[in-house]
Amino acid sequence: MVCEKQTALEVLYNALQQKGLGNYCTMIKDPVTDRRLIVEAVRNIIDSQDFRKPSSNVSEILVDKQVAAMQEHKRHINAIHEKLNKVLIAGQTWTDIVAAMMQHEPQAEKAKPYRLTLCLYR
Repeated sequence: MVCEKQTALEVLYNALQQKGLGNYCTMIKDPVTDRRLIVEAVRNIIDSQDFRKPSSNVSEILVDKQVAAMQEHKRHINAIHEKLNKVLIAGQTWTDIVAAMMQHEPQAEKAKPYRLTLCLYR
């Protein structure tokens, strides 16, 4: 990140340090005098044995929780779709009933709007 305000850079740099990303950032105050420092820092990172190892910053527990949450969302969405496809009246589904009502909408009275609701979250 490049910024003219050194204070802003220091705040960002310290925040990255606190998040454990200190090995991947450095503060350049003067590009000429800090050049050797930067080259050495990059060299140390690239030459380290840990750099070439594949690493996983995401824990398996977190991934498992996220997968479980996505599966729950999937079950919820499928339950809604099942209710939308359920036969309600005279062999028609909710979608069929709403489509039929929409065909008659231009003829409906403006003073008496239709109000139908289907509880999908039971």
